Amino acid sequence: MIQSHRRSEYTIYFHLLTLGLFALIIAFLAGISPIATKVSLADQPSPILQISKTAKPEPVAPGGLLTYTLAVTNTGDARATVLVITDTIPLSTTWHSGGSYFADRHEVLWVEPALEINECITKTFTVGVDADSVTNAGFIKNDMYGVKCAERVAPTTGTPIITTVKLADLAISKTGPPSIAPGERISYQITYTNTGGTAENVIITETLPVLLEYLSSNREPVVQQGQRVIWDVRTVVGGPHTLVLTGVVNSNILRPITLTNRVTVSTSVSEVFTGNNFGSCETRVIPTAVVKKIYLPIVLRDYSVLCNGGFETGNFDCWEHGGDLPQPIVSSPYAHSDKYAALLGDSSYCNTSDPDELGDHKAWMYQTFFVPFMDMPNLTFWYRVQTYDHIKWTDGRLGDSFDVYINDNLILQDNYDNYPDPALGCDSLQDLGWKQFMHDLTPLRGQKITLRFENATRVDGWYNTWTYVDDVQIQAAAQ
Repeated sequence: MIQSHRRSEYTIYFHLLTLGLFALIIAFLAGISPIATKVSLADQPSPILQISKTAKPEPVAPGGLLTYTLAVTNTGDARATVLVITDTIPLSTTWHSGGSYFADRHEVLWVEPALEINECITKTFTVGVDADSVTNAGFIKNDMYGVKCAERVAPTTGTPIITTVKLADLAISKTGPPSIAPGERISYQITYTNTGGTAENVIITETLPVLLEYLSSNREPVVQQGQRVIWDVRTVVGGPHTLVLTGVVNSNILRPITLTNRVTVSTSVSEVFTGNNFGSCETRVIPTAVVKKIYLPIVLRDYSVLCNGGFETGNFDCWEHGGDLPQPIVSSPYAHSDKYAALLGDSSYCNTSDPDELGDHKAWMYQTFFVPFMDMPNLTFWYRVQTYDHIKWTDGRLGDSFDVYINDNLILQDNYDNYPDPALGCDSLQDLGWKQFMHDLTPLRGQKITLRFENATRVDGWYNTWTYVDDVQIQAAAQ
C-alpha cells in the first residue's frame, strides 16, 4: 500500500512538471516574457508632483506683512488624489491668514481631493514679521514646506525661500541759537530721518532744561508735563522731517549759563543702529551788561567769562602759555598799570644764545572765553614792543613781530618798520612805547573764542624782539 501511494505522488509531480514546461514553451513561442510582465507593473501611469513658492514684498519691514504663494503642479501621467500641502511658518513670524493653521506645530495645511495631469493649483497665506524679534541678520528663511498624495506617500519638498528684512534706521538732531538773553523766546528745530525700513510707533521725547519753559510746537505733543515733551509721530519713512519747539528763557538768570536740550527718538521695530537716536543742543544764556567797563578779573568772578587780564595774581593763572622764548610775569616799572604785566620774548640780550640757529622762535599765551551778550562789546589791551630788529626784511620777507589772533584770525601785527633799510643792530634799541588796541566783538557775542598773543623772532636768532602785554579787558556800552 505504501509503495502504491508513492507511485501516485510521483505520477502527479510528473504531470505538473510537464504542464509547467508546456506553459513556458507556449509563452516563449508567443514572445511573452514572465520577467517583462513583472517590470511593466512598475511602469504603470502615476502622478509626479512639483512644488515651488514665492514671497512678497521683498524686502519686508519689521512689523509688516509677508505673503507666501505656493504652486503645486502634476507633471506625471496620472491623476493625483488626496493631496496634502503643508508649510511651517519661519522663525520671527506670526501666522496672519490663509490655510488651516495648527499653532502647536506652527504649520499651515491645505487638503485637495485631486490634481489632474498638467494641472497647477496655488495656495496663499500671510504672516506678520515680528517687530521685536528680527535680529540684525536681516533675513527670514522659509524652507519647511512640501506636498504628498495618496499615490506617493513620500512628500515632495521645494527650495528654501529667503526674504530680506529691511530694518529701520532712525536718526535725530537738534539745532538752536548759540546764545540768548534772559526772558527771551527761543526756537529749536528737531530734524529726524529714517534711512532704513518703515519705522512704526515712533516716539520723540524732548527734555527741556529747568530754566526753559515750553510754549508751543508746530505739532501737538501727546504729553507735555514739566520739562518733558513727547510727540507720537507714528510711522516714519525717509525724511528729513522737522519739529519746531518754542520756549522762553527764565528772566531771573543773573550769570551766564549754558542750557542743554536733549531729544531722543524710538520705535517699536528693530533698528540697524541706535547710536544716532539722540541729539542735543547747547545755548549760552548771557545777561545784558549793566556796567560800562568790565575788567577781566571781575568778569571771571561775576560772569565766568575771562580771568586775570591784568596779571595781578603775579602769575599766568587762567592763561595757557609756552614757546621757546621766555614768558615771565614782570612788575613795575614794566607794567602799564598796577603792579604786573606779561612779557613775551627775551629782553636780556640783543641776540639769542645761539643767533646762528635757524628757525622761528616764539613766546605765546592764550585764553578761551565767552563773549558777553552786551551792546557793542570791545576787546581792549595795552602792549609795548621793544626791538633790535624790524617787521620786514630788505627782501620783503616778514621779520620779527607781535601778533594777536582771535581763533585763527589775525587781528593785529606790529613792530618797528625800517624797510627797506637793514636791521638796526645791537647799538639801536627801538621802544615803540605803550599802545592801546581795540577790537569790536559784536559779531561774536555769546560765542566761545580763543584770544592768543604771540611774540615772534623769525628765521634766526639775531636781533631780539619782545613785547609787554597788560590790562586785557572787555568794554561795553551801558544798557
